[in-house]
Amino acid sequence: MEVWGEELFSLRRKLLSDPRLQRPCVSAEAEARIALVKAQLWRESLRASAEDEQDFLASLEIECRFERLRAGAPLRRVEELFQRTTQFNATGRNFSIGELAALLFSEAGEIFTMTVRDRFADHGLVGAAVVTEREIVGFALSCPVLGLGVEHRFLDAILRELAAGHDEVVARIVETPRNGPVRNLYRDGGFLLQPEGSWRRALQDRRGA
Repeated sequence: MEVWGEELFSLRRKLLSDPRLQRPCVSAEAEARIALVKAQLWRESLRASAEDEQDFLASLEIECRFERLRAGAPLRRVEELFQRTTQFNATGRNFSIGELAALLFSEAGEIFTMTVRDRFADHGLVGAAVVTEREIVGFALSCPVLGLGVEHRFLDAILRELAAGHDEVVARIVETPRNGPVRNLYRDGGFLLQPEGSWRRALQDRRGA
């Protein structure tokens, strides 16, 4: 009887420790990634059935929220966005938290962010732009929202904010091996290419928009 009890105990221990019988443990980060992948699949399915691109984008019910950061705002996600984004990073430039914080405390620096959600997913903070004086020195957009047209909404929001204190704005595209998708951002936004390579746009017409 004692031997039989030991065998049962041994069997129970094996069953409890067998990885094939363990309940999978999924982290919150992994669950978020899975949700975004599912949302992307639903989005692509919707795109395939839409009559045209405009109907598809309208059906997504995209909501964008823009913010002009103030001194003391959390900056970890902004730093991360510039570090990780390679395809839609206008200059390829990275900004440390120290640099970003210093900009917010200066009179010449501005940081803008954009959060995006649609009917399938909340993408969170996916866009960031850094402005010094009247030049957009950094513009980055996370890859999961490429193709949704939100970059134009973000740029328009930035221009409206800057129009309150500037007559024109300057921007640059610094080509990198991977940032092809961003290279027409300013051209499509009504900027004019200058002989020295910068892009410029008058802002008088943005006031009161």
